[in-house]
Amino acid sequence: MNCFSSHILVDEQINIAMEAREHLTSQRQVFKRMQTRFNDITNRFPMLNSLIYRINARKRRDSLIIGIVVAICTFLLLLYAFH
Repeated sequence: MNCFSSHILVDEQINIAMEAREHLTSQRQVFKRMQTRFNDITNRFPMLNSLIYRINARKRRDSLIIGIVVAICTFLLLLYAFH
């Protein structure tokens, strides 16, 4: 009986893994379609591509600035805590 129930549990886990794989595969296909559509739009409108590049550059710069501010604040807090 114990062997039979362990087989059932293994089968259930395999089914769960297969469903997860199917779900991830369908998500991948959706993202590929979205990327293709996005590339088509950017090819039609070159100004949109430069705008997206500028937005991403600004986002990277802002992330870097926030990271530096957090690092400095953390350093100052640690310095204050240990002195």
